[in-house]
Amino acid sequence: MAGVTLHDAARFTSAANQAFGAHFLKQFEAAADELTALSEAIARLGQPRRYPAACLLSPFLARATTVMESLPETILDSVLSEDQQTELLPVSRTPR
Repeated sequence: MAGVTLHDAARFTSAANQAFGAHFLKQFEAAADELTALSEAIARLGQPRRYPAACLLSPFLARATTVMESLPETILDSVLSEDQQTELLPVSRTPR
């Protein structure tokens, strides 16, 4: 781009990434309790004492969809901690 130095472009990119990361982290933290509950519920589905009926699963799937729709589709690797990524992964994999 004319008139923009490489240094200025790098600073802009870094600032934009930091702002996006802060915004995403704020959204993630707002949904943290719901993500924890859903992640735990999904983990329990892997070890059922009996298989739950579809009517019992439907509210969890709806909640997972709602939470995932409130978060950006693209997440920078540096934004979430490893624990947060581990918590988000099963919820992000639920069918919608």
